[in-house]
Order: sequence, then structure tokens, then C-alpha cells
Amino acid sequence: MMLLGVMLFAVNDTIGKFLLGTYAVGQLMLVRSVAGLCAMAPFIHR
Repeated sequence: MMLLGVMLFAVNDTIGKFLLGTYAVGQLMLVRSVAGLCAMAPFIHR
């Protein structure tokens, strides 16, 4: 789980830096927050 978490942080950082050339910071933060909420929604619902 630790290895997966570290890998996902690195992937998130890489994708964020790649997309900042195309999208504004606010748009990128909104999409990242919505994606995180969708991933955590089943755990929050419990």
C-alpha cells in the first residue's frame, strides 16, 4: 500500500506538471478534487 501511494503521488505530480501547459491552475485543481472525491465517495458513504 505504501508503494502504491508513493507511486500515485508521483503520477499525480507528473500529470499535473504536464497539464499546466494547457490548463489554468484553477481548472486543474477542480478536476483533481472531483476525481479524488469520486475515488473516496464509497469510503465516505460508509
